[in-house]
Amino acid sequence: MRLRSLSSTLVLASLALLLFVSITRIYPHVRRQKVTFTVASAPAEASVSEVSLELRHRGKIISIPLSPAQGADGIRLWKAEWCPEVPTLMLPARVLVRRAGADTPEEAEVCLEPLHTGNNLLAWALEEDEGRHRAVRVSSAGTLEQVERTEVITVAVKACTAIVVLLLVLWMTGRYREAGRATALPSSPPSAKRTALLLGVLDLTIWLLLAAAWTWPAALAQHHEIVGRHYDSMGTTWVMHSAPRFSHQFKDAMSAWPTVADYRRMDSFVLVFLSILLSSFSAAKLHGLFQIIGVATSAWAAQGLARAMGARRPWDMIGGLCFAFSGLAAHALIEGHMYHIMCPWLPLFVWAWYRAMCENQKWHYGTIAGVLFCLSLLTSAYLGVSAALIAAGLFLATVIRKRTVPWLQTLAASAIALPVILAILHLYGGDGDGLSRDMTVSTALQASAHCLSVLGATPELDRVQHSLALELSPLLLALVIVAPVVLGKRSPYRVLMWIAVSGLLLSIGPGFSVSDDQALFRTPLSLLANTPLKVVLRFPIRFAWICNLCGGILAAAVVTQLSLSGRRTAWLLLLLALLLPFAATRLPARQRTLTWSTPDVYATCAAPILDLFPVQAWPPNFDEMWFHHLACAYQTDHGLTIAANGMHTTPEGQPQVRLGQWTTRQLLAGHSDEAAAMLSALGFKTIVFHSDLFLQQDRERLNAALLEFGSTQIESTNSSVRVIAQAIPQLSPALPEQERIERYEKLIDALDATPGGEPLVETLHTTLTWPHTSGNHIAALVGMAVYTLTAIGWFLKPRISKLLHERHSAAHS
Repeated sequence: MRLRSLSSTLVLASLALLLFVSITRIYPHVRRQKVTFTVASAPAEASVSEVSLELRHRGKIISIPLSPAQGADGIRLWKAEWCPEVPTLMLPARVLVRRAGADTPEEAEVCLEPLHTGNNLLAWALEEDEGRHRAVRVSSAGTLEQVERTEVITVAVKACTAIVVLLLVLWMTGRYREAGRATALPSSPPSAKRTALLLGVLDLTIWLLLAAAWTWPAALAQHHEIVGRHYDSMGTTWVMHSAPRFSHQFKDAMSAWPTVADYRRMDSFVLVFLSILLSSFSAAKLHGLFQIIGVATSAWAAQGLARAMGARRPWDMIGGLCFAFSGLAAHALIEGHMYHIMCPWLPLFVWAWYRAMCENQKWHYGTIAGVLFCLSLLTSAYLGVSAALIAAGLFLATVIRKRTVPWLQTLAASAIALPVILAILHLYGGDGDGLSRDMTVSTALQASAHCLSVLGATPELDRVQHSLALELSPLLLALVIVAPVVLGKRSPYRVLMWIAVSGLLLSIGPGFSVSDDQALFRTPLSLLANTPLKVVLRFPIRFAWICNLCGGILAAAVVTQLSLSGRRTAWLLLLLALLLPFAATRLPARQRTLTWSTPDVYATCAAPILDLFPVQAWPPNFDEMWFHHLACAYQTDHGLTIAANGMHTTPEGQPQVRLGQWTTRQLLAGHSDEAAAMLSALGFKTIVFHSDLFLQQDRERLNAALLEFGSTQIESTNSSVRVIAQAIPQLSPALPEQERIERYEKLIDALDATPGGEPLVETLHTTLTWPHTSGNHIAALVGMAVYTLTAIGWFLKPRISKLLHERHSAAHS
């Protein structure tokens, strides 16, 4: 038996190595940038004779004519390619369209597009609206109708895949049930210490290879190259770089100037501790390595948990795949919050708590569970809440089944966990942006699981909605459905099933919906919207960690049981579990590498500095998040005090955004002296004007106003954006810290009281229009309905067959 386990592990190691080599060959890490521009219009739009793009790069205007071509379905397609001179993160662009017979082109779109390393596709669909052409940003080359059709097909294919996997599992389970196998899982034979150690090392090697392939090119991350699709990646890297300078109260005087940044509402204290411990390494490199190590160790721990609860090699790997290679883990990696998957503590906590509650019930397992719970909570608050919910489920099951309360184990765990919980509540409660966050049902729906989210991400969802998708594994769901039949009603599987289902129901959030825009009906979780516990509604989708972990244990146990009726069946399910993370979540194809170069003008600046970016109408939109994370990324190089708050999740609380709004208003109104006096009183020494991100007329007006400061401007074009440093004349002495903060707060109060709402300047913007049509809703609803009816029909089939047989017998008698 030990020889069979070793040979199976070696086969899986070879397969993992093959997958790793294949991924690195298919998705090479190309450090050059190339941008392909496409503009598509329907054949009926014959009035357009010419399409061109106007880019602003390194302070220069670059005009790119697009060549006409014939697209699919007879559409008219204009296409061009361009390679930036230096690494480019934010690209200002204008889409110009000229009608047949017209002398001058008309402006169809003005936009600001984020770019990544490698090949970029920027596509627009051309529409005519009230006699004017409008270019709508889309994810692929084609018209709006084609993109909408692609979205519907993507959703339908995902639904069909889930149904096919369910039918396959039901067929295999039907054969197992007909064979009349016993429901008792075979016990694993004891292994020698040397053999167990060798198998453990081989398992970890397999997980490291799979994790490196799944997170590619995280293994090659380096400074100025952060692996992640969205701006949060830069924010996480900034936290890792800046952590060593945080005070013991999690205060930072080098960001959020003129205030003192308060980072007590830390997302991950474990990440900060590790960043301080490894501060000699590049933060961007650590960000990439933590992705690999986090996924590998979490999968390894989940595999061990599955084996401790009855699964056998190599089927226990399904537990690790369902947990660490889930759609929720893919979202954490793509978004840049990789610390959510750096959690081997959660599976280890469940192991220790299960031993304390359901097996030998020794108090020291309660102590171990308490320590592991604290590590889960300090890694991420939602992982801590997930651990608490799992602990409550196992505790209740023990009380009901054994009719006794395990006081000693519970007190041992509570003695360790409660001080940490109270300390975190004290930190969060002391932060104005902590537990008092205003959450409503409508805002919670945007971060909840829904039908489209369960099926997975689409190209438009990646572009517009921050890649937020649950992407529940169809194999996990199918194996959990058949678990009651295959495993019976014995503990712990019945308890784990109810806990997994509860986690999935909690991830739905305050309302059941097809998409994130409207709830079909409210759930009991909506009652928390007006209570102090409303903070849990911020990201209900993260409760799915419970489903991924407990469901993965069930899935591994089910496949172990099915292996009794044929190892071929079990091997097919294991290979399916191995391939689904790559095929369903589409990693690493969806992953990106963000690259930038810091302007050398910062080397001449006196600190503190105010980065002046465009400010939209209030409240600000999506672009301000890119701007303030870009300012923080620059700080990892220049090391100067800035006004950006690297950990703030909303632009409204950013001193950089609010002071940028006030400064822009004063400069455009001709009050340069008042602006200089206020900024110097607040302690600022330099304004860094990111001029390329403004439109021509506003760029010239603001630059003229800054020239009235009287100091010499210093210009930098070594990066993709032209940057101007303007020293602020010190017309007022700098105020002490408390007076400075009070002056800033009064200024913001006066700014909020000023009537307005119009854009301060005509700014560039990122287009976030999503072809969110009824076709997506219909495909998701039909797919989920067919899936549900198939599962219900399978459960009712034996009863219906029995009823028909009894009626047939009665009729003949």
